[in-house]
Amino acid sequence: MNVFERLRAGEHFHVLDSEDYRREAHGEFKRCRHICHLINATDPDDQERIVELERELFNGRLEDGTFLTPPFQIDAACRVFLGKNVFANHGLTVMSVGTITNAVLQAIGKMNMPIVSAGISLVIQTVVLVLFLRFSDWGIYSMVLVSVLYAAIIFVLNEFFLRRYLGIRVDAGKAYGKPVLSAAVMGAAAYGVYRGIFALALRFWGEYFANFAAVLPAILVAVPVYFFLLIRLGGFTQEDILGLPKGEALVRLLKKLRWLK
Repeated sequence: MNVFERLRAGEHFHVLDSEDYRREAHGEFKRCRHICHLINATDPDDQERIVELERELFNGRLEDGTFLTPPFQIDAACRVFLGKNVFANHGLTVMSVGTITNAVLQAIGKMNMPIVSAGISLVIQTVVLVLFLRFSDWGIYSMVLVSVLYAAIIFVLNEFFLRRYLGIRVDAGKAYGKPVLSAAVMGAAAYGVYRGIFALALRFWGEYFANFAAVLPAILVAVPVYFFLLIRLGGFTQEDILGLPKGEALVRLLKKLRWLK
């Protein structure tokens, strides 16, 4: 982990005495000062050049429609993660050693919209669960169904708000198609591993212990299968991973595993 990831993980540094902090943090500060100077000295009408430099500042993670109006100053752009269509007027100062994120709804002051989505989804989930428990014999499987339903409703509502307030249309293939395909293959792989180990273990133990022996290997297979397929299909990009906690470390690991190019 680099010094920024270690800070995010809760590690403390003495900014004057720590060699790692001086080398990595001050190296990033110097890089950002230089690029910000180039941006601020660029003709304000040369937006193509400004966008090019801003993309360099954010290490290629400049989303579509996002633009910061010069002059501005960012001390650690490697820890700033902006969503699409984010606009900042001139005079912006960002001190981002501890990481700053921003998404599209928050950027336009609609910070309560995701909460509204979650609230509506929770009400619908609860009603559907009560109906299933009252009028069906699905039992515990009802919880699986309503959990999936809850997530699906949140996605639909958030997409509705994105279209309503920003005119953004989500790429359905990336947002839904690729994850569903990856999940289907994951489910098939997990089921195959589970049934195989369960049948084998049943020869030596009772059904309870055979089930116990089969569940963990199925999960251990399911998780990497899902993420491998999602990454290889382009449903989860390097830019997406960099936005996660310890994203840079994850990218390095995935490149070593050849999951990312």
